[in-house]
Amino acid sequence: MIIRRLQSENILRFEKLDLDDLPARGGILITGPNESGKSAILETLCLALFGRTVQLAPEAIAAAIHWGADQGSVTLDFVGPDQIPHTLRRQLDRQGNQEATLTRDGKLLASGIEAVDRAMRPIIGCDFSGYLDTLYQAQGRHGRPNGTIQTLAGVTLLQELGTALDAENHSLARQIETRQAEQAGLREALTSLNLREATLGEREAAHQRACSRIATANATLARWSGLEAGIAQAGQRIATACNGWISPSPEIDRTAWHNRGVALDSALREIESLGLTRHLDPVDPPATGLRQWHTDWTARLEELEKILATVEAERQRLLRWLGAAAPQPGDPATLAAERARLTNREQRAKKRHEQRKRRATGFVVLSLGGWFATLVVWQKIIQDHLPGWVSASLDNALPFLNRAPNLLLLYTAVALTLLVLWNLTARGFVGNRLRKAVAGKERLDQQAATAWQTIDTIDSAAGLSLKKQVEQLLALENTPWRDDLKHWSQGAGAPLLDDARLTAETGLLAERLHIFAGEQNRLRERIATRLLTAGQEQADRQAEAVMAAAAVADEQARRREQNRLNAALAAHEAQNRQDRHAIGIRTLAKELLQGASGTLHTLFVEELNRVMAELVPVVTRGRYHTPRFDDALQGEIQATHRNEPVPLTALSTGVRRQVSLALRLALCQALIARAGGDGSSPRFIALDEPLAYSDRKRGRESLEALLALDGPLTQIWVAAPEMEADLLAASRHIPCTPDQPQS
Repeated sequence: MIIRRLQSENILRFEKLDLDDLPARGGILITGPNESGKSAILETLCLALFGRTVQLAPEAIAAAIHWGADQGSVTLDFVGPDQIPHTLRRQLDRQGNQEATLTRDGKLLASGIEAVDRAMRPIIGCDFSGYLDTLYQAQGRHGRPNGTIQTLAGVTLLQELGTALDAENHSLARQIETRQAEQAGLREALTSLNLREATLGEREAAHQRACSRIATANATLARWSGLEAGIAQAGQRIATACNGWISPSPEIDRTAWHNRGVALDSALREIESLGLTRHLDPVDPPATGLRQWHTDWTARLEELEKILATVEAERQRLLRWLGAAAPQPGDPATLAAERARLTNREQRAKKRHEQRKRRATGFVVLSLGGWFATLVVWQKIIQDHLPGWVSASLDNALPFLNRAPNLLLLYTAVALTLLVLWNLTARGFVGNRLRKAVAGKERLDQQAATAWQTIDTIDSAAGLSLKKQVEQLLALENTPWRDDLKHWSQGAGAPLLDDARLTAETGLLAERLHIFAGEQNRLRERIATRLLTAGQEQADRQAEAVMAAAAVADEQARRREQNRLNAALAAHEAQNRQDRHAIGIRTLAKELLQGASGTLHTLFVEELNRVMAELVPVVTRGRYHTPRFDDALQGEIQATHRNEPVPLTALSTGVRRQVSLALRLALCQALIARAGGDGSSPRFIALDEPLAYSDRKRGRESLEALLALDGPLTQIWVAAPEMEADLLAASRHIPCTPDQPQS
């Protein structure tokens, strides 16, 4: 990174400082007498970069504020390794508060002290201590940078890893000791449990037996509770059903009687289904009297139902005969069929009668002619009373008449008479058949009218009260049910039709209901006693089960504690094995790190000697060359006027300062390489009186060599009391005075 501008307000000895348009390549020479602010400029640069200085600790940074001011600020404009301009600004006050921001190309990159420090670390390439050992040489600070060398060589990281491994091994060993102590306590706790393998099974079996007894007690209690509720509910239903019978009237219809019977039967079945005789011994079946009463009434109604079934069957038969319903197999001919048969018979009789009538008339006329002819012949032959001309005419026309026997005339007359009689008789017979056909149709119509009247009576009676229904059905004559219905109404069905007998029967029902109420109360008292006993039994069994469950839970808890202790012992033992293995791995790793650390340090020192061999002749103008440093940076150097190497401790102070300057430049190059530099990214270096103890000639030579370096260190800040005019002219010169530095 290259500094382009440094500004401050109320920082150190400057109220205002503004170093602008700083060159990216060449020297930036700060001159002036002592206490003129040369070091303060470089300290301000350090404050901008790290938020602290060499002279002030971070907690005492408020002392950097100029005397008389409450707050100060410093702003640093620089170009990063990416050649993009950055601006770093810090503000601080007397209370030690500090704020920082970092922008990149005008955009905020980081805000806050920690965030800015993290962002600046890769840009600078080192932390504060590395900065002091490489890029910044503070006045009066010339110790060997062993820490920085180890950091740059990578040894510090390995040493830190080794130290961390030692700490981890120590922590793991302490953890193993702690676990071993805990394991001893766990074994002692296991011994104190004194568990027996069969105990849990015995306690679980006892708990199961207790639960089984609870289930039995619960079932018993539920049974008696159900019986008590069932008796109460059934008793209520029986009372309701009986009340429907106690004040009835014969005027109600058959359906109402049937519904009352069904309701009472359902209520009686409900109490009978409770099976009280199985649960209470001895006990008589409840509601026996009511059941007997209901049975008698049911028998009456069932007998009536059979009669009414006959009525309905006759009604259906009539409907089918009349053609109002579909016929069934085996039914006689319907009204329509009989009417058609009689009509056909009547038509045939009418036709035959007309035929017989015409035929009889013809036969009568023929017979009369025959009788006349027979009479004439008779008069001619027998009596001979005919006139002469008539007799002569007959002889001419019928010559055989004189030869005919006398009986033939008699036979002819008789035959004609019989023929007339037969025709008259046949005509009468056909007329009789016609009259019978007409009479049959009239009888059939009368039967149809009677059938419809019967059906209408049955239908109208169905909607009446039972008494009126029976009366209407009995009023029908010549019915197949009349005798049975009359017998029922005078016998079994009389209570349903007579008010006095109905009142007597319902009174009997009321008495039996009263008897049942007493039975019900006695049953409920007995069941209440059983309920009390069952409830106490249930409570005892529950208490027993609770105690058994507590015993099981206690034993299970002891087993869980045993499992927990065993698991803890196993986990501790496994963790101890794992930690011992980890200690072994870390011990081996530390040995490897120690070997690697020595190798890295040796390789770095060899590379450092190589770079120093290039830099030392430059800064000493060829008077010294071939420096050799060991791992502790103790070494020797070859002088051109001597035949053997000279230890560094034997050199003059000025030469040692020149060698130290070469060492710092070498470390700067190592820092650049470690930070990822490829030698092309320019860097700055800040040196505060680096050759204070060198003579004027050697100081000039070293400074010329420094300014003439060809490499990444292109911007070189140097603070010194005075410098040669030609050097100042060739560089950016910042003169300082005790009163106010020039910017």
